Amino acid sequence: MSNSSKRMRFSWGVALAAVLAVVFASSARAALFVSFQQGDLRVGAALDTSTAGSLVNSNYSAPSTTLRSDQPSTGQNGSGLLVGCSNAPVYRSLLAFDVSYLTNWIGTNVQLVDVVALRLTQDNNSGVGAGTTHGVWTSSSFNETNATWNVPHGAGSTAGGDFSTNLRNYFVTAATTTNRVVTWGSPTNFWGASGGTGPDLLVEAVRNALTNASRTLYLMVKRNTENTNVFFADYIDDEDARVDLRPELLVGIGSVAAATPIVCFEDNFNG
Repeated sequence: MSNSSKRMRFSWGVALAAVLAVVFASSARAALFVSFQQGDLRVGAALDTSTAGSLVNSNYSAPSTTLRSDQPSTGQNGSGLLVGCSNAPVYRSLLAFDVSYLTNWIGTNVQLVDVVALRLTQDNNSGVGAGTTHGVWTSSSFNETNATWNVPHGAGSTAGGDFSTNLRNYFVTAATTTNRVVTWGSPTNFWGASGGTGPDLLVEAVRNALTNASRTLYLMVKRNTENTNVFFADYIDDEDARVDLRPELLVGIGSVAAATPIVCFEDNFNG
């Protein structure tokens, strides 16, 4: 093993140990949140996302792309995330979050995941139309560079993309003049989102992702009623220069006291 490799592994171990110290010193219940965002994986004490938390990995990858029925064979990577309809064309967006980092805190006890939220930010002076409901659905793996409407998940996949379980809905005002944050949250009122009532399918989706081989959560955001009305929103994607406005998955762990945090002196992160 080279000295540079040893230094890299040691630095990740030190970083994780430092986060451990911050979390346990700051919260009697040892609750924490993890923010998964392209180029900005962070951990914060308790569930207070108004704090910046501690940066864990600046190379974290969270790919996203748009599928457009009016450009069925053209990839849209880096062109924002469109959701809705524009007369006949339909726009849907795919997102992926590798949640394997959570195992450093919960081990294999996925029940420690308590609350989850997806945050997308509408671009300023974008979108068309009034209010419409956008839903978050479970989807399948994709390549953001190659995904198109006709071939969203690789050879043999269904045109328009896979969407199986509707996890949470939100009534969105499509047109905006400012950077408006849209949050699909758990039923518990955390992080500025009241997700309503019913089973917490967002939490279940993250727990399920943690049991899959890739430990990756694949999502689609689409308008629930896709018709000829011109209602679509333009969300900021993972390649935007404004890191804080990129798609974000927030995961809250109500108490890690029941788990033994795993400090790994290895670089287990993508990138």
